[in-house]
Amino acid sequence: MSVIYSNNATTTLTAGINSSVTSLDVASVSKFPTIAGSDYYFATLANTNNTKIEVVKVTAASTTTLTVVRAQDGTAAQTFDSGDNFQIRVTTATLEAATQTDVSISGGVIDGALITDGTISAAELNVTGNGTSGQYLGSDADGSMTWSTPTDTDTVYTHPNHSGDVVSTADGLTVIQVDAVDIPMLSATGTASSTTFLRGDNTWVTPTDTDTVYTHPNHSGDITSTADGDTVIAAGAVDIAMLSATGTAGSTNFLRGDNTWVVPTDTNDNTTYTASTGLTLTGTAFSVQADLRDGITHVGRDANDYIHIDVAHVRFYINGVNVMSVDASGNAIFKGTVSSNGTPA
Repeated sequence: MSVIYSNNATTTLTAGINSSVTSLDVASVSKFPTIAGSDYYFATLANTNNTKIEVVKVTAASTTTLTVVRAQDGTAAQTFDSGDNFQIRVTTATLEAATQTDVSISGGVIDGALITDGTISAAELNVTGNGTSGQYLGSDADGSMTWSTPTDTDTVYTHPNHSGDVVSTADGLTVIQVDAVDIPMLSATGTASSTTFLRGDNTWVTPTDTDTVYTHPNHSGDITSTADGDTVIAAGAVDIAMLSATGTAGSTNFLRGDNTWVVPTDTNDNTTYTASTGLTLTGTAFSVQADLRDGITHVGRDANDYIHIDVAHVRFYINGVNVMSVDASGNAIFKGTVSSNGTPA
């Protein structure tokens, strides 16, 4: 903020003013300095015979309308008429502002003038000494101040635990809980509804159906299918390698009902066989002996039609009836008629 000047600047009021207004209109500002930023200048208001004089501080100008601070430099605010003088004159306030390098501070108030850098010392602040690096000014609560080093009353920081949607522990790590984020928490644009979906650009949209007719593809190979989607495993398509069974498939093991390849356990203890009279056992195969002279007592079709052989007789049975017998002496006995030259039944 600087005071500015110009030589022989003079004009007149174009309208009367009272003692309270803070803006006034003049006939011309061509001779007056141009105000920029916080610059200002002092001007004097005077009636035509100089019986009324007031010093004002001009702080802004809009064409010929000036903004002023009234009653400066020990003068009083007064009323002035249209045509009264408005001039830059040599005043005490102008000279003091031009020569001031320091200000006095009284009662804690700095009254408007420029304070030169570095001119406020510890004496003006009512503080003893200049302090050291790391010290700060603190009030003594009696209008004086003292340089001191602040006391750290909390040297250990403990991070508070949080609960709710986001939890944290003493290490400060925060975790979003499972199921904590619902639709209103999402930052997506658009409107969420039962027909919209969250797209990759963080927008709720209704997806565009670009394939409204689905055609099921046909498959070939081990599994075939037609347009209706029905799939069929081809005959002979599944081999051992495709089975999910555990264990190792081999020539000595079999697939058990629990989907495991195993060697079956023989649970039949009757593994020893003996051939009875008239039979021959070779390995696991039985055969009828070629020589049947010993040990055969019955030869026949069934329990009713057979030949019975014992020590004394050979008897012939038909339908369970003994129809003929031959004894050891060669005698033959027939139950019915003995015929010759007939046709055997």
